[in-house]
Amino acid sequence: MSHADDRQDLPKGCRVVSTESHGISFWGHTGRINVELEDGTPFSFFMKVVSNERGKNMVHGEYESMKAIHTLLPDFAPKPIAWGTYQDVPDMHYLLCDYQEMTDDMPDPHKFAARLATLHESSKSPTGKFGFHMTTYSGNLPQMTEWEDSWETFFAKSLKKALDL
Repeated sequence: MSHADDRQDLPKGCRVVSTESHGISFWGHTGRINVELEDGTPFSFFMKVVSNERGKNMVHGEYESMKAIHTLLPDFAPKPIAWGTYQDVPDMHYLLCDYQEMTDDMPDPHKFAARLATLHESSKSPTGKFGFHMTTYSGNLPQMTEWEDSWETFFAKSLKKALDL
């Protein structure tokens, strides 16, 4: 899973202990990179590797949206580290972030909804409109992210695009 190009994005002085496939993705390969940090502390990263131009757009959009979420609510999304393209395999692209242990438990819906509301209330649009500065994806399906003056218009266009897919 680990590759020379993505190792440059790992913390300086860390040592890769192991790599393993992790999770399931229909559009790429996902894995866990276990490292020992320079001070000897064990740490893990999650990595996603995808191919072609759509895959490149997917990991770029995921990195940017994860970065926006993590900036506002750090414990609501893993910390994104990097995304990029392999130099020696130009059609392969990756996303690297902190590894987050997942559970099968469902979050408390009231607490989750409250945190999601906090996320949206805390965010500031750079344009004063509703949208995002680049396309994001749900799986491999592009989402409507164009800037709109009203939430209602943005939501309606998002729903229409989802139904058209």
